[in-house]
Amino acid sequence: MQHLDEKILTMMMEQEEERRRFDVEIRKEDGEREGHAEPASIDLHYPLIRVNGQMIPLTDRTLLDDKIHVRMPKIWRLMTQQEAEIKYPSVYRPSIIYTNHEGTVNFAFNHTGEPIEEEGLAVYTETMARMLRSVQPIRSWIDEGMMDTEGDGRAGYCEFITSALEGALYYYMMFKELEGSVLLVSFSCSSMDMRNWKPVIHAMMRTIQYVGGKKGEKLRESYL
Repeated sequence: MQHLDEKILTMMMEQEEERRRFDVEIRKEDGEREGHAEPASIDLHYPLIRVNGQMIPLTDRTLLDDKIHVRMPKIWRLMTQQEAEIKYPSVYRPSIIYTNHEGTVNFAFNHTGEPIEEEGLAVYTETMARMLRSVQPIRSWIDEGMMDTEGDGRAGYCEFITSALEGALYYYMMFKELEGSVLLVSFSCSSMDMRNWKPVIHAMMRTIQYVGGKKGEKLRESYL
């Protein structure tokens, strides 16, 4: 029995060391400092962006009954109901999911109805981070915190890599107040594609605005 306990303890230590090495490698590859997210460096207000050597056209969309505005790749399509049921089998399935042609890059929106005020977003983000760490098979926790968005105050975010049946997945989740309740926006792709999409999704999340602006401000116009 003692020998078995020692073997289990050794395996746990080896797994923890592997996770630590993985964290270090991820941060080295992305040029990040411990505990700080890399700032967005892509301007999505131009008509095209380059991702992994491919030029991708952008478009503006209004979602959730014209409540929010977001800029995203024009080639992304709405995920079908059948695809969504397979990809998100939980009752917490997002109400709107955009995806690429292959279904490997996903951008999802869910106006949860959970009451929140902007002043409570920091605490909400910390709570969500603790919950995600306890229930998700996290391989690497990259970052969490608060950020500014265009014209609409603050938002919380979490960024991590988790294990899945199809391999490691990169997630970026944003929490924002919309009409007194939580707007949850999430992005996911393969960890192999993270380097290509990470700066793009950082910039995309910051473009999410209330239609017309929170305090009567105009939406920033895209370049022609």
